[in-house]
Amino acid sequence: MNAKCLRVLLVIALLTPLLSACQRSTMPRDSAELARTPDFVYNRDVYINDEDGSLKYLYVTVKGGGKYTLSDVEGDRYGSDDFEPTVEVVFQEGDAEGPVAGYYGFGLNDSNATLEVRGATSRLARQKSYKLRLDRRMSAWNGLWTINLNKHPYDLTRVRNKLSFDYMEVIPHIAGLRTQFVQLFIRDLSKNPAATGFVDYGLFTMVEQPNNLFLRVRGLDTEGHLYKAEFFEFHRYPDHLKHQEDPDYDEGKFQQILGIRGNQDHSKLLGMLDDVNNLELDINDVVDKHFNRNNYLTWLAVNILFGNIDTRTQNFMLYSPSDSDAWYFLPWDYDGAWGFYGQLGKDRELRRGRWEKGASNYWGVVLHRRFLQEPENVQALVAKMEHLLETIITTDRTRALLGAYHPVVSRFVGRMPDAEYLNTADFEQEFWRIVEEPTKNLAEFRQALENPMPVFLGVPFREGEKLVFRWSESDDLQGDTIVYDLEVSRTPDFAEILIRQTDLVKNEVALNPLPAGAYFWRVLIRDSKGNHQTAFDRYLSEDNVNYLGVSRFEVD
Repeated sequence: MNAKCLRVLLVIALLTPLLSACQRSTMPRDSAELARTPDFVYNRDVYINDEDGSLKYLYVTVKGGGKYTLSDVEGDRYGSDDFEPTVEVVFQEGDAEGPVAGYYGFGLNDSNATLEVRGATSRLARQKSYKLRLDRRMSAWNGLWTINLNKHPYDLTRVRNKLSFDYMEVIPHIAGLRTQFVQLFIRDLSKNPAATGFVDYGLFTMVEQPNNLFLRVRGLDTEGHLYKAEFFEFHRYPDHLKHQEDPDYDEGKFQQILGIRGNQDHSKLLGMLDDVNNLELDINDVVDKHFNRNNYLTWLAVNILFGNIDTRTQNFMLYSPSDSDAWYFLPWDYDGAWGFYGQLGKDRELRRGRWEKGASNYWGVVLHRRFLQEPENVQALVAKMEHLLETIITTDRTRALLGAYHPVVSRFVGRMPDAEYLNTADFEQEFWRIVEEPTKNLAEFRQALENPMPVFLGVPFREGEKLVFRWSESDDLQGDTIVYDLEVSRTPDFAEILIRQTDLVKNEVALNPLPAGAYFWRVLIRDSKGNHQTAFDRYLSEDNVNYLGVSRFEVD
């Protein structure tokens, strides 16, 4: 969770203590008056020709003489700025030897597509991921106008995303995205107009773009609403999310929170958010009115079983048909799943907060927090995960899918260019290690339910002659008594603790002022059974060390 997210959520958490169990609505719920929203169903024939272990060969010729070169495209490190270089290309399909007669684009010399770099953090990797946009005057390739080619540079297995979406093809109540292994070859005429040969760029995974065509081929409503979460915790965001006819409506600000991919009328979305943030309404009534439980529970269950923790504020979409008030979760981006943080030879687990395991991972999102505060909803979520493990997400099926991928992937990880960037010595062990991840993740979820929920640390402030420390209230799903321990140090590792206050009942303490300087503080949350939790906050030092549950402050 980035610093901006923490600041926004902290203000909300401190002004309105949503995390407190005592704030839950007690208004009576008349289930008989609530009409259940229809389940999410779609035409799954879209996957009928997909072969999980197949490989396609794609050839891209970058044309010269344009405003930008391929080097400019690959130098686009920041997706949120105004620098968005693209190049004209000739896109073709073939075999291992080159473009082939009868395949897409054969014989073309004029450009039929554009190429750009894609991704967020992956833009910083040396091996880039690409997006191809085909000229609409040409035919689609494999039923696609937009072709996302993902390198997944931080995934040692290269299959976490594909494995997830191949599973979603058969999981009810949720839609998957088509995927395809691709070997990409590029000829760069923007650098060398005399170039004749293609350069092997190695293995990529094509992932379908969730857009209007995605809806149409599944028999879904192309006139419906489709939003992509950019930084979205289901708060109301009155400064950003406005009705399109509001004189202060700013589409750019709106899309900082939610990318608009469908219907431009935001009335339905804003009405849903009003209800989600209305604490006078029973959250179960809100969910039954605006969402579909099977879809919602399945989406949560899949995220937890696959271990995709980065689904709090992004990496999902919301879809609503034009003739319905229901919103459905659609998944997007799972290369950080399946034990990603525990990869062999990596230290990513050290960057994963204690609160990122279990229900607490979603505690900063108002919809999920309110929903999971109700014990029966937690029970329903566990039941959904158990059912999926027993019937669909089995170790045998996972092993079979990996077995289909292995002949393709293993061929690439041991040779250039991919071998240069992968720890090939750990590949085999890491590749098969992930088989047991869903079972492990359910057990981890159960255990984490015992822990108190995380809190947000405020900014210490002077009040009279005292220095006041305040944080949001924690919650405990079992109703156990909660106490807080506060510590202050000169260093983020707390090697020397200047102040320690233990067994605090309130989420605030006033202390004698400290001398001028920089300090660090943290709060440990404990329940009466000895379970503990940390704060959402984290401090990243100048030498790039993550200190979890820690916040920095200064005294003038």
